[in-house]
Amino acid sequence: MAKKRYFSEDEVPIFENRNGAVVYKRGEYWQFRVWLTADNKYMQKSLNTKIRETAIERGQAMYLELHAHIETGVKYFTVTLKEAVQIYTDYRVTEVRDNPSQQGIVAGR
Repeated sequence: MAKKRYFSEDEVPIFENRNGAVVYKRGEYWQFRVWLTADNKYMQKSLNTKIRETAIERGQAMYLELHAHIETGVKYFTVTLKEAVQIYTDYRVTEVRDNPSQQGIVAGR
């Protein structure tokens, strides 16, 4: 995704926009937004402040915390229904018994 080069007066890039994260004003309050490549969507959250400098500090802290979670493998968004069904069916396949003397689910079921 191409990074923005020009920002409005109510939009501030975090860490000189090397990461695509911005703090922007929506109404009276400042918001944080960053593109999550793994989830292929934006993460946005209110910073609960009306003060620009406080918003920038909170945005930087939020970005560093989010980046640390991503590095450890934690997903920000929950799994989709399709992913959940796939995980469940993969789990249930392990319960199918190979021969009639074992306990478990019969293959024809």
